[in-house]
Amino acid sequence: MGLIDRQSTGTKNPGCWVYILRCADGTLYTGQAGDLTKRLALHNAGKAARYTRGRVPVDLVYAEWVATRSEALRRERVIRRLPRAAKLDLAGSWRRNDSIGTDILPNPSGTQ
Repeated sequence: MGLIDRQSTGTKNPGCWVYILRCADGTLYTGQAGDLTKRLALHNAGKAARYTRGRVPVDLVYAEWVATRSEALRRERVIRRLPRAAKLDLAGSWRRNDSIGTDILPNPSGTQ
């Protein structure tokens, strides 16, 4: 199944993902996107944020769904201001199921 994107839910939910990436050089990048799967592919193709272009491949280490884009921008700002250790704590609290290649994320539509 993979990451949940806004289009796959069948709704016009204006919400967004707020996420943290670990870059190839070990640095952390925080961003937000409506379609997380597409955005992650763009980061790894070197076609997303300028910061990550020279630091590929990137690995998704944290993601959370928020209800609106403005809430996503606020949450992104809060996370960016956190010290690195706090960002790593967030990443450590996020569960990832690598054995089947999918991420355990809440379903934005509320259905299974």
